[in-house]
Amino acid sequence: MLLVVKGGDGSVYEVTASWSKCRAWLSSFLVAPAPDLTLDKLKHFLVRNKYAALSNLIIRLDDLDLYGLQRVDE
Repeated sequence: MLLVVKGGDGSVYEVTASWSKCRAWLSSFLVAPAPDLTLDKLKHFLVRNKYAALSNLIIRLDDLDLYGLQRVDE
């Protein structure tokens, strides 16, 4: 799956990884998930719609390299 992260400054980062790896990352990025949002529901949504936009994620720019995300907007 393709995981794309858009920074507050307009920067765009992406990485291709398995669902299990993305699931682990999303678990660590979610800061205030909606009460009815579970990662299983998110996976079902992704399979059906091929994309999802989540706004309640926090990741430090310094951590992007650790997760293998590459800046693609430059």
